[in-house]
Amino acid sequence: MAVDPVSGLKGGYTDVLGTPGQALVGQIDFIDRSIGRFVSELKAQGLYDTTLIIISAKHGQSPIDVTKRRGIGSGQPTATIGTADAFDISDDGSLIWLTDPSLMPAVVANLSKPANQQALGIQEIFAGQSLRNKFDNPEVDPRTPDIILKVNTGVIFTGGKKLAEHGGFNEDDVHTALLVSLAGLDRAVVKSATHNQQVAPSIVKALGLDPNDLQAVVKEQVPVLPFLFEGTPDNRVSGF
Repeated sequence: MAVDPVSGLKGGYTDVLGTPGQALVGQIDFIDRSIGRFVSELKAQGLYDTTLIIISAKHGQSPIDVTKRRGIGSGQPTATIGTADAFDISDDGSLIWLTDPSLMPAVVANLSKPANQQALGIQEIFAGQSLRNKFDNPEVDPRTPDIILKVNTGVIFTGGKKLAEHGGFNEDDVHTALLVSLAGLDRAVVKSATHNQQVAPSIVKALGLDPNDLQAVVKEQVPVLPFLFEGTPDNRVSGF
């Protein structure tokens, strides 16, 4: 297990169950105390009872099980694709922009070779229609990569000692905590699948406004968080 160069403590997780190492415990404790300061100030200002608090994370980290870690050179995707690679972002997944979108079929054919799939730890390739099903069309939106690689759990494009990364599509990356708190709101554990995109329309609705006034909500058909605005007036969130 790697050691944090600043604190000298062991970082990352200690086992497959996600038990945090010493450095990570300290970081979690820092966030906990910081949130506590927010809550204390809301109470001091008399705003706590009317403030909806939503706590989440942009991403997780992969791999949690450090025994699955497989470090691959950070420039390996570029080296494999060659001159067709205009730019790529490769962490524990790879977003690839090509010098010419018309090169996509040939590049995908190359990446699909068993030797390259093994070398890069590729689990799935998104390109063409399979990419457009999940993202925008790169032919009309230059922000969208031409190719996206989903890699096996534990693969990190790094030549260093990095323990984990984010940016991919593995379970460790995309499963994050989501806590909603409001005085008077019934305690419950919601096991329905949710997305971080649902936080914004939920905030808008909690303020008594129409989430459909957000263009992205309409375009992507993003619902509010489940159960938050349902039930009796005594145990649901309503406009303040």
